[in-house]
Amino acid sequence: PYTTLFRSDTESARYLAPDSDATGASGAYIKQTMGNTIFNVLEYGAVADGTTDDIDAVNAAIAAIPTTGNAPGGILYFPRGHYRLSGTLTLPDYVTVMGDGPTATRLDFQSQTSGSGITEAGASYFIIIKDILIQSTFSHGVELSQTSQSRFENVFIRYTGGDGIYTAGASYQITLENTDRGST
Repeated sequence: PYTTLFRSDTESARYLAPDSDATGASGAYIKQTMGNTIFNVLEYGAVADGTTDDIDAVNAAIAAIPTTGNAPGGILYFPRGHYRLSGTLTLPDYVTVMGDGPTATRLDFQSQTSGSGITEAGASYFIIIKDILIQSTFSHGVELSQTSQSRFENVFIRYTGGDGIYTAGASYQITLENTDRGST
């Protein structure tokens, strides 16, 4: 049920043929899958009870996501629950933030005192946020200032002190599908 991403550059594909095929005619191009590992925030200590501050546990899960190598990125998974977060989540490239649906998984940034709820780590690619509710009363729900080829699917953003989704700088190719980015 999870979307698999592929790098679009030619360096991530390799032509492989069996050793028995001297001409290589029976080979195929194989692409490296990006971010196919699931990082469940509960396994890093998140409680998801709406009272406990889960920011340290979620940041530990983000820190575990590989940012280099043949398969950077991963799925930052928030199972059903209410996650109170007192700080910003800064996402690296090739990360999918995924919940169990906007009526089941809530990221609540209402207790934070600075920054947006979710942002990217510099110039980023392929950030996907799906099946989640985001609430942030201090600033923007999601702030993207240098991202491309990113997508929001089935995301509801509510009660923001700024824009639901704020884009600036060199952000482009951002797709919204079944997403409500209202601020009330």
